Amino acid sequence: MLAKSNGTRAPFVVDVQRAERDDGHYDKSGIFMAQSYLRYQEEKFNARFDANCYIHILDKIDSYDIARGRYPGLSDDETMLKVLGQIRQRTLVVRVPSSKSSR
Repeated sequence: MLAKSNGTRAPFVVDVQRAERDDGHYDKSGIFMAQSYLRYQEEKFNARFDANCYIHILDKIDSYDIARGRYPGLSDDETMLKVLGQIRQRTLVVRVPSSKSSR
């Protein structure tokens, strides 16, 4: 089952399991419809946004450090605990050590 919802109308759904025809072959029209839909969305996306902007945003996300520069004198781990301790909302925190800190 493939589904895509844009939030304003019913999801675009293709039931791939139902694609088998009576003669044992597969009707790929549903899959092609899904591919066509995804290509159309890709073309709209590419027409509206600059790929260089996304590269820049991804770089910022990859290099963001919530603890950087907040509590001078504390270790990175102590700073991280102090900063995260201030958050009152339920939060999922995932930390991936860089190759520098894992040595």
